[in-house]
Amino acid sequence: MKDARADDKAYQKWFEHHRAQKNELIVQQEKVLKNAPLISIVVPCYQSNKLFLLQMIKSVVKQSYANWELLLLDASPEEETVAQAAKAFFDKRIRYIDLGENKGIVGNTNEGIRAAKGKFVAFLDHDDLLEPDALYCYFMAMKKNPNAEVFYCDEDLFEKPGKYIQPVFKTPLNLDLLYSHNCVTHFLMIDRKLLLRMGLSTDEVSGAQDYDLTLHAYEKGAEFCHVARVLYHWRIHKGSTSGDNLGGKPYAEEAGRLALQKHLERRGINAKVTTTDHLFVYRVKYALPDPVPYVSVIIPNKDHVDMLDACISSIINKTTYTNYEIVVVENNSVEPETFKYYERLQYKHGQVRVVTWKGEFNYSKIINFGVQQARGKYLLLLNNDTEVITPNFIEEMLGYLQRPEVGVVGAKLYFRDNLVQHAGMLVGVHGAVAHVNQNFSKTREGYLARAVRPGNFSGVTGACQMVSRDVFEKVGGYTETLAVGFNDIDFCLKVGHIGYRITFTPYAELYHYEFVSRGREIADPEKLERWEKEKQEFTTRWGSVFKNGDPLTNTNLDKNSSYYALSED
Repeated sequence: MKDARADDKAYQKWFEHHRAQKNELIVQQEKVLKNAPLISIVVPCYQSNKLFLLQMIKSVVKQSYANWELLLLDASPEEETVAQAAKAFFDKRIRYIDLGENKGIVGNTNEGIRAAKGKFVAFLDHDDLLEPDALYCYFMAMKKNPNAEVFYCDEDLFEKPGKYIQPVFKTPLNLDLLYSHNCVTHFLMIDRKLLLRMGLSTDEVSGAQDYDLTLHAYEKGAEFCHVARVLYHWRIHKGSTSGDNLGGKPYAEEAGRLALQKHLERRGINAKVTTTDHLFVYRVKYALPDPVPYVSVIIPNKDHVDMLDACISSIINKTTYTNYEIVVVENNSVEPETFKYYERLQYKHGQVRVVTWKGEFNYSKIINFGVQQARGKYLLLLNNDTEVITPNFIEEMLGYLQRPEVGVVGAKLYFRDNLVQHAGMLVGVHGAVAHVNQNFSKTREGYLARAVRPGNFSGVTGACQMVSRDVFEKVGGYTETLAVGFNDIDFCLKVGHIGYRITFTPYAELYHYEFVSRGREIADPEKLERWEKEKQEFTTRWGSVFKNGDPLTNTNLDKNSSYYALSED
């Protein structure tokens, strides 16, 4: 269960092997780059540490990409630290700007943006470091992604240059994770024209201005480009917010909350953003329409009355949501007690209906049939071997679907022993699909806290999956040739393929007693053969995903690890 941050020594060895070597940097420097834009690097400086500042400047001067300017915005000119550091390098690309006074981090940054001459504006802290190929890698990313307007990369932490630890291997823009905390951060570079369209940040987001800029860029429909290389080193010291510390910026956490709240308001999304027990981590609670929409809970079932009753009773007795129906899709039950239970259930609970699918077992066909019989605007596809833990789980899942870009929402599920059964899914692990961070304790965070924070994944399990009827019908429902296996992840990929996001929320929790009703494929040769056949169809259907890797992970991570382990390549 080790992830990429578990062993700093292993990471240091990995990094030395994967960073640009001297011969590569020489080749980069000697290349004649056509249409290489000027990149303006904005560095606000206030009471800068002289050594840290010199190290930062040196990391810029050593760039293998030559067409840059470094703007040093001096908000404490009386100390002369920044002016002296700028002169020490005798490089005309370094522009020293005396601000005369400290205008705050936002004001100082904005002065740099106004003074920038480059096509792109990048933001660098006065005490951090760049890898020598950072700008070159960004230029190459520009060529591959000519419409991209926002760039960011992987990063790590350090106290002493050369001793890098705790890598952050990011993903392409993960919006729900971004709404939990700033998962973009460094090395943020934005097209200058986009910055002008966005408008500059205001003092109310001081300390979270990079988060604010990122959120504004998303609002403007900017294309984001993630460069999957560790190109930025974030220094750890008492005045820094690195490692999720307040440092000398106690105002920064509230500034981030406000930036996110304002962003959602500008988007017309009715939600409330609150801080959490973890610094710089936020929780978004989405408001529902009034009146609340009708939700159909669709539960396929064959016998196992005790299990079904536990599932339905947990919904009826625990859920705080009121406007719903439960549609039980009966499929080939043989026990008389099952049908007696159906009669009692419907007589006692008016919101429960039993409909009958008369064909052979085909989970996809059963789900599609259940949807046809359902009356709800929203559909909650639920296994009969689940039990509710969180009373407001329907509200939690439904809230995300009020955002126009969210297509499917999945919950956090636990085995009977309270270990994690589901917290999102990865495609391609050992040539198939895997649940990430499985068998974690309830509070174990996992890599980058993916097990305890909302986020986007390629798929979420069909054991508890919510979707609007509109989106369900847009993709034609579940694929009926996938009778048992891979139909839930296939459904998610279809939804993702037409532009929606698949969201996992840890705030909707249920038990899932997996394999209770049908057993494991590996235990039955016939089922195993069928599973292999459906796996072949699924992998063929989504060949590009298997070829290129799950789009919501990172190529620096082990593609066969469901715990985000460091790649050994």
